[in-house]
Amino acid sequence: MAAGDITKALVTRVRSLINETNAGFWTGTTSANGDIQTYLDNAQSFIIDWRLLRLMELQRMNKTMDDPVLDPLITSTQVAWATSQNYITLPALRFLISAEMVLSSSGATLPITKLNVDEFRLRRTNYYIGHNTNETDGTGQVFYFVTSSMLVTSYPAGTHSTYYDKINIYYITTPSTMSNSVDPVLSAYCYEGLVQYACYLALMKKKEYDKAQIHLTNFIKWIG
Repeated sequence: MAAGDITKALVTRVRSLINETNAGFWTGTTSANGDIQTYLDNAQSFIIDWRLLRLMELQRMNKTMDDPVLDPLITSTQVAWATSQNYITLPALRFLISAEMVLSSSGATLPITKLNVDEFRLRRTNYYIGHNTNETDGTGQVFYFVTSSMLVTSYPAGTHSTYYDKINIYYITTPSTMSNSVDPVLSAYCYEGLVQYACYLALMKKKEYDKAQIHLTNFIKWIG
């Protein structure tokens, strides 16, 4: 199966459900199926964001984060610190899952704890409520918070070989836009959800609200 074939099959299924086998009302500026592909792409984004909301709620409750629907989007990278800095610039991402410090000289790692910015500032300035690091044996507590483009830690990079000098980050990526050559990143389990939400958006554009509501109801049943 060539790249884009799954997207084409989903477009065909959407068109069959909205009774427009060939491009007519729903076309696009880049291709005859541009509108339908956009609706499918919007559906994929909605499903990802919905699942992420669930993961963030679990994270707030300190529960294990595990969602097989999002597995294809999970990736990791290692970022080096500049000497004496306590932040790194993040790659383009949709959601940061976790991070850990890395000691290049030995490969040792140290998990670091995510806090909101107010908690971070409090702990960083008050040793007695938990801020402590031991950079030579991989013990202690290190905290971080995240801005739109940076991860800021309570521990700066050092110049000595016993200092942690890199950070591993694990995160959810933003998928490429679906097209004739780009398939959805979500698994086959999600295809029916993609189709139902795309049909809903298509019929809303045509102001066929009753028919649109049927597909929205089907989508809500699917997403649970």
